[in-house]
Amino acid sequence: MKPPVVTAVLVVLVQVSQSFPALYHRGWWRLLKEGDSCGKCDLALCSEPKDCLAGTVVDHCGCCSECGNVEGQICDLDQGNHFYGQCGDNLECRLDADEARFGEVPEPQCVCKSQESICGSDGKTYENICQFNKAYATKRNISMKHKGPCESVAKEISIRESLICH
Repeated sequence: MKPPVVTAVLVVLVQVSQSFPALYHRGWWRLLKEGDSCGKCDLALCSEPKDCLAGTVVDHCGCCSECGNVEGQICDLDQGNHFYGQCGDNLECRLDADEARFGEVPEPQCVCKSQESICGSDGKTYENICQFNKAYATKRNISMKHKGPCESVAKEISIRESLICH
């Protein structure tokens, strides 16, 4: 291919990947955008990440902040690797080979450190603190009411348990 054609193809790939988040691959995008070397850290050159559903982490150069990976997203298990990125707030990168289907290569994913449910001020029960933080990042008008399920869910569980036990 001729250089202008290669450039055009790369531009189209970048635009498509940004239009469809499911196609977005942090590894190749980061290498395309930043290259291989970090250089000297200049905080003035760092852009503030926005709309980070799992909070921010320090980039692989140890200089700027970037969005942390969300629950279920592929991550860098080893701190020495900087391809997929690091997990965000209350998340850890885990490799669970037991959950891989036959023939699949297991990949590390961000998993919430706590699986305790959270009751939000919106009356909704969130599966864990990570799901609550994700909702908070998009809504901002909710707060954590208490740990554990909201009343209506707790009553429903109690009723189900009493029906099963009797």
